[in-house]
Amino acid sequence: MTEIFAQGDLLIERVPDVAPSGTLAEIAEGAPLVLLEGEATGHCHAIRERVTLFRDDDLARDIPAGLYLGHLQIASAYARVTHQEHAPLTLPRGTYRVRRQRELGLGMRASSPTEQALSAGQMAALGDYRARWRAIRRSTAPADRDTAEQGVRLAYEAAGLEPPARIVWCDSPLALSGLAGRMSQGDGGNVRFRLLDRLRRRIASQVEARVHRKVLAAVDSAVNPADLLVAAAADAVIRSVPEQNLSMLGQLRRTGLSFPGVLQALAAPRGFSTCAAGPHDLSWLGAYDYLREVLGLHAETEPLRGLMQLATSISWLQPHEHTCWLAERPNLMCGDARDRPHHASGPALRYPDGWSI
Repeated sequence: MTEIFAQGDLLIERVPDVAPSGTLAEIAEGAPLVLLEGEATGHCHAIRERVTLFRDDDLARDIPAGLYLGHLQIASAYARVTHQEHAPLTLPRGTYRVRRQRELGLGMRASSPTEQALSAGQMAALGDYRARWRAIRRSTAPADRDTAEQGVRLAYEAAGLEPPARIVWCDSPLALSGLAGRMSQGDGGNVRFRLLDRLRRRIASQVEARVHRKVLAAVDSAVNPADLLVAAAADAVIRSVPEQNLSMLGQLRRTGLSFPGVLQALAAPRGFSTCAAGPHDLSWLGAYDYLREVLGLHAETEPLRGLMQLATSISWLQPHEHTCWLAERPNLMCGDARDRPHHASGPALRYPDGWSI
């Protein structure tokens, strides 16, 4: 699958390594490389690390005229693309093709939906994505920890946060709640809202500029129908895990006795159900996976790539500024014909550390 990164109207596609050709960009010593500058705001997409930018139109014949900006080569371990209004992008060593996402002509509005209805092929793919995300929610396979930890870092960056200094793995939501319940001021405040809710709203507004709302509603209802077994399992976990309720004094001990600390303590979520997120909280990503891969909305959904990696690798997470706790998937999840948790000879839900419901 082609690896694509997006930042505003900038689209960066990873390509096979090639020798620089065509016109080589000149970069003044100590100055950042500006990939694209906004005409109205003056804000720019820029790189401060030492990189090579060249333009060879023969390598971009499949890109519409006016969109191709050049090829970028990164020889160091990574380079960061920064912008005043967008989360930074971290690009690992390699070669990339850089372009604008789209060029707006006179009288054309970026907010005008371009997808009014699904084709027959797109309709047929809805069932595939429904089955894929149902399997993800109900998976009892061990977590892919490398993929999950990369997903954490990507998700934090997409939310405008620095990646957490610590990622802590737990063998069940009960173990996660126990460790997170003993957090200190060094773990930072809870960032669930910024990581999930705020990011979801931002991406939804961008997608709505490209796809009619009726189509979006149809995709969501088809790919992300109610999953009674997963919802019941999540409810059982929330009821069984001790709440992390803290007094105001306890919150102040974590946030610090200062005016910002008092404000943070007042606004801080205090229960497991509001501090953590489970498979039922991430199921909406299935619709955006479909929009990305079937309708080709790679740029609009790129900031969700980290959360998608997390959703396919873990069961629960509790994200804080400096520490992110992750829980392994259950190794057993059983239900009856009506998708109610049930096992004839034992617990219907069990985690690797033996905790069961």
